[in-house]
Amino acid sequence: MWERVKWNGWGEKGVEYAINSSGHVWHSKSGVELPKLIPFCKDILKLDELEDTPSVDVDSVQLPDGRKNDSFMTAVRSFLTPRQISTERLDRLCHCYGSSLRDLWRLRKGIISEAPDVIIYPHSHEDVERIVAAANSHNVILIPCGGRTNIVGAVEPESDGRLIVSLDMRRMNRMLWFDKKSMTACFEVGVLGPDLEAALAKEGVALGHDPDSFQWSTLGGWLATCSSGNSLL
Repeated sequence: MWERVKWNGWGEKGVEYAINSSGHVWHSKSGVELPKLIPFCKDILKLDELEDTPSVDVDSVQLPDGRKNDSFMTAVRSFLTPRQISTERLDRLCHCYGSSLRDLWRLRKGIISEAPDVIIYPHSHEDVERIVAAANSHNVILIPCGGRTNIVGAVEPESDGRLIVSLDMRRMNRMLWFDKKSMTACFEVGVLGPDLEAALAKEGVALGHDPDSFQWSTLGGWLATCSSGNSLL
């Protein structure tokens, strides 16, 4: 699911709210029209017309050149697979910001002042331990990353010249164990909300945590931000 997230907006890749031939906002996946949305926005903002502000094309976005740290890269390549390490342009772009209005505005304008140099996808607790140890030994900045739904700049890189690594946790998404007697479960931190609830549903239970970002955010992000969400219980 996480591979389908837009690079420059909220939600699923290829799904958008657009203006149809009737001049109404509509949802491109469901086809549902929102005929009152534009009049409402004009009234609230006191505007006669709303300016069309399309996003720049992803291929036109300029990223800073990636920094190098050969000793760190040699270290992590000794225990990670090639699929766990990326310096690809699109991966770097998708890990620049979170999902605040400021973040999404800059992405849609193609304003990228800083970007992580490497994206690493750990698959296990042991991977994380070894990555952290290598980063400490080779003076590398690590930024833990989940669904990137945060709105406080928590994943935005700031470098003092050191290599910046975005540590993307979303491949660590398994339920490790469930105990019906104590009603407790252990999940890896990269599990998305829908996948977590689906795993619990097989055991006949539910977590009941329902933040607005539920579909795209991870358990690790909920814990890191002391997420309150909405209780279903």
